[in-house]
Amino acid sequence: MAADLIIGKNGLNISVYNEIKKQLKRHKTIKLKFLKSFIQDKDRKKLAQEIATECKAQLGPVVGFTLVLKKI
Repeated sequence: MAADLIIGKNGLNISVYNEIKKQLKRHKTIKLKFLKSFIQDKDRKKLAQEIATECKAQLGPVVGFTLVLKKI
């Protein structure tokens, strides 16, 4: 079962990255959903790649405001 995390208007910070890493240890796959208030003027695909690199995860599909990360 995949875990779902929501990235809100406060954005990405160290605690969010730590939670992503923690959920990746627990689950093979997690879904991240961006709120529109966070993603307004950002490139979603570039941001998704940065998150995957930072968390040492494999990037799955990026559809709309949702991305999938898989444990390596």
